Amino acid sequence: MRETREGPERRGVDESQRARADRSWPGVRLCWLRRSANDADVAGGKRKVPVIAVSPSRYALILHVSPVLRSVPSVPDSAVVVAIENDVDVQASSHTPPNTVIVDSVLLRQAGGEPQRCGSALVPLFLLMPDDGRWWAYTQLLYSVSGVVFCRLGGPALCGSPTDGTIRAWLADLVALRYEYAPRLNNHQCWPIKHRDGEEIEHKFTLPSDSDEWDLAVGVLEHLRGNPWGGWILEHRNDFEQWDFMNYLYEVAEPESDRGYISFIPAVDGTWIIKRKWFGQDQPVRREQRWRGVTLPPRPDFEDEIGHRFGVSPRWGAPFRRVRYDINLESLVTGHGYSVMFDRCTTPLAPSAVFVQCEVEYLRSRRLLPVDDTELMNEFSWLVTATRELLAARRVEAVEDHRSKLSFLRSVVGRGVV
Repeated sequence: MRETREGPERRGVDESQRARADRSWPGVRLCWLRRSANDADVAGGKRKVPVIAVSPSRYALILHVSPVLRSVPSVPDSAVVVAIENDVDVQASSHTPPNTVIVDSVLLRQAGGEPQRCGSALVPLFLLMPDDGRWWAYTQLLYSVSGVVFCRLGGPALCGSPTDGTIRAWLADLVALRYEYAPRLNNHQCWPIKHRDGEEIEHKFTLPSDSDEWDLAVGVLEHLRGNPWGGWILEHRNDFEQWDFMNYLYEVAEPESDRGYISFIPAVDGTWIIKRKWFGQDQPVRREQRWRGVTLPPRPDFEDEIGHRFGVSPRWGAPFRRVRYDINLESLVTGHGYSVMFDRCTTPLAPSAVFVQCEVEYLRSRRLLPVDDTELMNEFSWLVTATRELLAARRVEAVEDHRSKLSFLRSVVGRGVV
């Protein structure tokens, strides 16, 4: 979008649509979600007032429009603007502006239910975040009973006061800009992107074998619920996961370019997940690829499958069981998602051997803007440090050796075991 004092340059809307909208535009209506001493003139917490009355620093604006505009980039014929008290100080933030804003659904309902126009419910499709006379534009990514997730759109900030005419001009361009991301925004759980696709970024802490991984996971989870880090949340609607599965792992030792392992994980629907990692030594960043929904014979010959599918011969293999508890975290500043995982691995080939770890891993990103690799890796390093401090506070003796499951199995069952 191009910055102008009258609003951004409008795109993607033909002149006939704009002319029809000119004739039908009824003006915007403002709803106040919270009332303070300075808002005493807004009786009852809601009243039709000029949008210009919004303080450019105290309030963010949520723009409600027809749900049709999610799929059809046309000029809105009506809008309701809901003003919410702004608790994000863009200038004080180390990053300007934050990638993600989550608005409590209860606050929206305080406006008198979902805003309507001519009997039809309107959608909270855009959010404008104030920043010293400018407005950063966000669009709705997820709508749920627990909150509405807005993600920042690209382009420069909008300039000008949020008057009736200005908001109308902004909306025409915002609708067109949002349409560029429509497949990801309009389809359930299609928003994630994976930076460095094909690579795994994780930091491993090896813990004493008698560690209680459940107690550690729940303790850290409850700590973060009660003492959240600034700019971080437990991932919206997906904060804690529990896993328990078998894994049949085979080492690939040659050729050197293919060193690593290939493993087979039975899925609950009867298919298999095949996971392959390439690495010559234990390290925090490794090449990785997965295949899901793979059909194998009832009693698969894993070595034969490896040779047939990948053209390599495994040196040895061993089964192990993995019990894991994941604490999923999300940075509101960048939109990147991570997990702090506590897991326990055992193998029937050496029942007394127990391998307990805490792993910090980058998972995915909830963002529409390009990913800054340096920013991601710096944030990942910060999370590793914070996790190290959490373990130390619980007096857990952790060794940061990046030890892989392959190294664990090799040490307890030896090469040549099938």
